[in-house]
Amino acid sequence: MKPNFILMLMDDQENIEKVDINFKPNFSDVCDFFCLIIDHMIVCVRELPRVEHLLFQSVEDLQISTIRSVTVEEELVEIAKERIRVVIMANSHGPNTYTSVYNPYKYLISVETENKVKKFISKERPLREYRQEIEKLKKLISAVGSLPVAIPMHLFYLDCNHINQWLIKRARYFIDIMVTNIANMSRDFNKGICKQYDTIVKKVAQQAENTEELVQMQNYVENLKVGELLQLKDKQEVAGQNLMFLLDYTYLSTADISTNNTTFTWAEKIVPIISSTEKKLSKDHEIYSNKLRDKKKKFQEELDYAEKQVKMFQNKSNMNEAENFIQELEDIARKLELFQEEKVKINREEMLLGQEVMSQYGQIQAMATAREPYEKLWRTAVTFHKEHDNWMNGPLLKVNAEVVDEEVSDIYGQMENLSLCRQKSTVSLASLPLDGKRRLTMGFR
Repeated sequence: MKPNFILMLMDDQENIEKVDINFKPNFSDVCDFFCLIIDHMIVCVRELPRVEHLLFQSVEDLQISTIRSVTVEEELVEIAKERIRVVIMANSHGPNTYTSVYNPYKYLISVETENKVKKFISKERPLREYRQEIEKLKKLISAVGSLPVAIPMHLFYLDCNHINQWLIKRARYFIDIMVTNIANMSRDFNKGICKQYDTIVKKVAQQAENTEELVQMQNYVENLKVGELLQLKDKQEVAGQNLMFLLDYTYLSTADISTNNTTFTWAEKIVPIISSTEKKLSKDHEIYSNKLRDKKKKFQEELDYAEKQVKMFQNKSNMNEAENFIQELEDIARKLELFQEEKVKINREEMLLGQEVMSQYGQIQAMATAREPYEKLWRTAVTFHKEHDNWMNGPLLKVNAEVVDEEVSDIYGQMENLSLCRQKSTVSLASLPLDGKRRLTMGFR
């Protein structure tokens, strides 16, 4: 076989933006190499002794003792070098033409292609588009892998192994960028699913501290079945698609295998947890219903006792204890406010626990209505007795007749109103001890 000069096809890694394929050595270097060989040959044969000078005794005054040789500067040498250049450049056509085989793959070398790939993964895309791009690159890998690694020519022998491996490496690099992006997204996506399940478990494991929290928990668990758990099921399908994609193009790490295993087993693990929580909430609901029943019973007892206190004012007529009566009526008023607040709380708990009939507790308003006339009566009586003492026993000069007349008229009017109310009212109101106080006021007038 005729010997060839080996040329290695190389990518221009120092200027990757130029996107070109070069020869190593290039044709100019080959020419320089051959010219250097000629120069060395000329130097090596310079001043070579003549044969007769070596065979016979030296002859004195013999001026030519060496064989004549050419010099590097001679025209003959330059002509030889030029002929070599012509031959080399004439044989460069084949290698240069062969580089066109790599034109479809040149874009793999460009840094612009890398930027496009990074821009591609920067946006959310379906796996279908990723798969399309990866399959294109895999076809390119297959195509480049089928190219010959050595091309023998007349003068040159092209070594294509380096450029073939480099192009395959670049295609795999772009595939790795896309696959790594999906792997990272899948990992984060799976961790999000696991975190969501963990949050559900922590929330359903909480103990309700009151009726409102119990009902909120019941509503939360009920909504899980038609809301969040269905959403998680859809997410797990997406996670499954991500996993199948990754299994087609890469190997999963131990950590990723563990994460995927946890992600896909949560759906089964959550079912008994939710079922157990529902049973627990049902028992808690019954417990809180019993507590509410006991609370209502106790509250009713308090109402009955307060109602007896109000009714006791029917028989109270001792003017000496008027101040105490007023204090008792004020205490009852405060109790009624507390009763009203408690009624609202009880009604809210009844509503939260789903009880159809709300407790009305009409006694509260009835007691408020019954208490009011008693308070007015005793306050009016106390006011009159205080003023009566001042008018009758105080300094006469300090008594203003007009003011006294106005105050007496006002007290008398209040007595008249209470008397009318007594006549039109229930038995409870009719029992007010008005007659004596009314007669006293009328007598003073």
